[in-house]
Amino acid sequence: MPTYKLRKLQGDSLLDHLLHSRGITDPTEKTAFLSPNYDLGTHDPFLLKDMQKVVERILRAVAGGEKICIYSDFDADGIPGAVVLHDFFKKISYTNTFHYIPDRHIEGFGIHRPALEQIIAQGATLIISIDCGIAEIENSAWIKTQKTPAGLDVDLIITDHHTPGAVLPDAFAIVNPKQSDCQYPEKMLCGSGVIYKVVQALCQTIREGIATQKNGDIVTPLMADFLKNSPENIEIKEGWEKWLLDMVGLATLSDMVPLRGENRIFVYFGLTVLRKTPRLGLIKLFKSLKMNPAHMTEEDIAFMITPRINAASRMASPMDAFHLLSTTDDAEADRLVEHLNNLNVERKTRVAHLVKAIKKSIEERGLQDKDIIVVGNPDWQPPVLGLVATNIVRDYGKPVFLWGRGEDETIKGSCRAPDGFDVVKIMREVPETDGLFLNLGGHVAAGGYSIASEKIHTFEEKILEAHKRLGDRVLSGGELSGAAEADGGTGVTTGVDGESVEQVLGEVLVDKVLSAGEVGRTVWSVIEKVGPYGEANPKPLFMMQGVMVLDIKFFGKTKEHLELRLQDALTGEETKAIKFFAKEDKALEGKLKAGELADLVVHMEKSMFKNYPEYRLRIVDVV
Repeated sequence: MPTYKLRKLQGDSLLDHLLHSRGITDPTEKTAFLSPNYDLGTHDPFLLKDMQKVVERILRAVAGGEKICIYSDFDADGIPGAVVLHDFFKKISYTNTFHYIPDRHIEGFGIHRPALEQIIAQGATLIISIDCGIAEIENSAWIKTQKTPAGLDVDLIITDHHTPGAVLPDAFAIVNPKQSDCQYPEKMLCGSGVIYKVVQALCQTIREGIATQKNGDIVTPLMADFLKNSPENIEIKEGWEKWLLDMVGLATLSDMVPLRGENRIFVYFGLTVLRKTPRLGLIKLFKSLKMNPAHMTEEDIAFMITPRINAASRMASPMDAFHLLSTTDDAEADRLVEHLNNLNVERKTRVAHLVKAIKKSIEERGLQDKDIIVVGNPDWQPPVLGLVATNIVRDYGKPVFLWGRGEDETIKGSCRAPDGFDVVKIMREVPETDGLFLNLGGHVAAGGYSIASEKIHTFEEKILEAHKRLGDRVLSGGELSGAAEADGGTGVTTGVDGESVEQVLGEVLVDKVLSAGEVGRTVWSVIEKVGPYGEANPKPLFMMQGVMVLDIKFFGKTKEHLELRLQDALTGEETKAIKFFAKEDKALEGKLKAGELADLVVHMEKSMFKNYPEYRLRIVDVV
């Protein structure tokens, strides 16, 4: 369990204090953070390496009527990214496109040869990847040797944000800000953020071409061909692409990237778009969940929307989620909402059972005493192991590697780690000559991998050896930012699976001691200014000291959630505190009794249940 320490007060106000804890002290930076500005806060997309090549190749494909395949990952980053590009082609009335999203169970993450063979057989001369592809060395080289049934060459454009290896794929072009020679200022975009920059560049180029032609000036031959083969009334109004930020904001919140800089802009304005979304599938989904989109928060995305998008690929087909986000058919939207809600219930049940079984295995084998927990079973289903690993990390506070066997008989797994560890760095420390990994990838705190079945007996040994060799270098360092890195802070952030990831370290800094009387509009107005919250911008953490627990009750269908009525011992003022799924939190057992004093670590939140504002506390810990 972490220990809590009060953060030293900085500045003359709570707002200054919260900004200072995030390293924001310069007046200009304060203004930029508190008043997000799309035009000032987003960067020129052409700063991304290969962007000009990508724009020209896509325009040439459209001008020539080429068949384009959009190949995206199957998670809540790749699928919204696919919708972004889908909406762009729809905007310019280009229909010679199709989508491919790999099956999480059978194919797994990445670009796969059988899929490519199928795509090329359909006549695609341009394949655009979203949120995947940076590790596809062999497949990118193979594509260059292929031709369509009509004898045409095939080009691969990779758009990705995962960390590149030492060798890059030999693709037509790669757009990834993490390339060592890419000058783009924002390195931590998610996959949907990267493809949004491509669309941003395309819109900018097309607008300039249309304006040039209307002025009677000569456009480039490529633009002339594009406009000649486009509808006569084609128009992309200035700022149209901002309507796509609902998908980018959703993905940015889902994919565990820092909510600073450009990502903050994407989420801030993405939430603005989501609150007035025209997407039929989302409107129906919000209604089914009894959510008022006008009051939508980042937590609604993390705990209500993202899990349902991910449930599609975990329990059925990722195309179900894609169609939900892109459909304009009323009946299809109704069907998909019901389907994804049912899948999510099934997913939660399966994860709960597996968490219980894995914890039992860990305790029986004493794995909790090792530096890294490595455990697996051929009967475990890989698609849900990321969610399970998140739970194990929360309980044991150390990196966790879980594995199971996929439908193709390959060993597939997921790894998660508490704040400060880099799981990709650990995996890459295993010598390639060992031949352990067939594939690996991911982010600082979350990754995935596949292993040949005959190598699994050495997996735990190799991972522990890699961790030992790295020593202090296992820490993630520069890939984390903000208070979480500087203070070793804790907070609930959103993982790549759309589930909460409680990052556990030794000492946690509390922002302020709060009294019951301060739980209200005045303090909330400050908290609201610093949001949206997520990775690298954690929610403010408060301490309630010596409060009287007047009443304890449980609510929910199975009485799984906790509600406390609290009274300030000095002023007598009362407030409410809740904790969802409290019955699953063993750390709370015996710590709370009606009629006794308690010290609580909490977040403040504003509930809009039944459209009525209620300021309350969310319990993080009882100390």
